[in-house]
Amino acid sequence: MDKQSSLILIGLVAIFSSVYFYISTPDKVVVDQFGKVNGVINKYRELLQGEKFWIDQIKEVKSAISWHSNARDRSEQIHQIFQKSDDRNELKNKKNMELLYEKYPEYRPSIEAQLAEQLRRQADELERQDQMAQLDRISQKKVHELRRVLTAINSLHD
Repeated sequence: MDKQSSLILIGLVAIFSSVYFYISTPDKVVVDQFGKVNGVINKYRELLQGEKFWIDQIKEVKSAISWHSNARDRSEQIHQIFQKSDDRNELKNKKNMELLYEKYPEYRPSIEAQLAEQLRRQADELERQDQMAQLDRISQKKVHELRRVLTAINSLHD
């Protein structure tokens, strides 16, 4: 390839790259809490897009705040779905086991074994509550960080 063809190829790549970065978005928050754009590619996007870049970032930050603010609700909904399924399966299993125990009473778990199972369920619930508290702390921290990002963007680009 001669020099002129190389320059044309480089020029075309630069043009196509610029067009791509002009029309694309990072699809995530790429601004820190001081309003600084992270990454060379995102800085290039900001340069090409101007105000559109900042409008998109505000949308991304608000979307992320909403997502993290609703983390507990999503987790609780998933837990409820699995809990309903577990409850149905446990009821079926209990009925089947009662039929077995009627026929073979010696297989019925001792009172101690039944108590141990009850304690395991309580421990599982305590562990789930602790996990929810951890999720709340992490989510609140992330929402706080995102609100600082939003404040920085708004103060720099009003």
